[in-house]
Amino acid sequence: MRLIEYALKCQVKDLLVRAVQTEVYTLTFDAPLISQHLKTIELERVNLECSALNFSGCPALEGLKMTHCWAYAHKISSESLKYLCITGFCSVLDDSHMRISTPALVSLQLDDFHGLTPYLENMPFLVTAYVRLGKGCFDFTFCNLNMEGDCDVPCCGCHTYLVDEGVLLSGLTHAVNLE
Repeated sequence: MRLIEYALKCQVKDLLVRAVQTEVYTLTFDAPLISQHLKTIELERVNLECSALNFSGCPALEGLKMTHCWAYAHKISSESLKYLCITGFCSVLDDSHMRISTPALVSLQLDDFHGLTPYLENMPFLVTAYVRLGKGCFDFTFCNLNMEGDCDVPCCGCHTYLVDEGVLLSGLTHAVNLE
């Protein structure tokens, strides 16, 4: 985290955090990132241990890309974020729906997203969205193969879509191109 703090003090515009080869880099923070200059963040093979990914202190941030990451956050929030890309078997908490609060978002890509389906808050400027969800948890076959009737395994695919809260659809209603 000290290296990231140093990079932000140096007023970087683009931040790339990538673990080498098969290693995983762990970031632990519970305070919002603060940078007036940061425009893009790209994370690859990063374990994010924080209660929230709060980018309210980064008013210039427009792009966030997460590839092969583990996010233990309950929320991603940014007033300025326009492009959000979470791909390549990104895994989130198994016990709650991550809230994505990004009202300025123009483009959303959730590809091979594992864990409970994220709750997408209102995105009135969303133009393009691509959503392909993975399975609910790593052992989803247990429920599919061994259970009859209602499943009580909270992290399996059976619990991926909440009907009452409109997990995906309410956030995607403004998308012009939806796949």
